[in-house]
Amino acid sequence: MILKLLVSGIIVINNIDIFVPKEQIIDTVEIYQLPRQRKISLRYLSKHLLHKDIQQETHSSEEDAATSLKLYHLYKKLEKEGTFEETLENIYTIGRNTNWALPE
Repeated sequence: MILKLLVSGIIVINNIDIFVPKEQIIDTVEIYQLPRQRKISLRYLSKHLLHKDIQQETHSSEEDAATSLKLYHLYKKLEKEGTFEETLENIYTIGRNTNWALPE
């Protein structure tokens, strides 16, 4: 079975579109954002939190969806451990100090 999760809230399974109501969509960009602060790209979050480079040569919606799911699971884990806010603050500190450049 081919499964793709798109940002627009449409899930495609074997070329059949399924609508997902907005209230059921969890956006990692919003989860990993401090109030009144810049949004952090999926690529940046992946590199710093999952230690994985994505979107290197081409952009893949499947890779983005899989990465988003991993980031969501990490969010739930960090929340359970009580370390999510500290982790997010650290990401913003690193980002500001490096002008949001990704390490090589």
